[in-house]
Amino acid sequence: MPVVSPDFIDRVNETETKYDDLRASVRVASDDLRQLAGQLHTMDAEETYDAIVDTAKALERDAGIYRKEDVR
Repeated sequence: MPVVSPDFIDRVNETETKYDDLRASVRVASDDLRQLAGQLHTMDAEETYDAIVDTAKALERDAGIYRKEDVR
């Protein structure tokens, strides 16, 4: 049986909570992308781009990925 550090055991609940939160975020982003795909024929290119970037930023934020803002 593998040996696991006590610190790892203490952080299991925290890790599981973060994982569940990230899964929920991906679920929301997936729904947003499906809705966006259904509306593409009624949206202009700028609006579509902004919606996709907003979804990507939300996923990055929820995953703890932070990047310098790109200037358009």
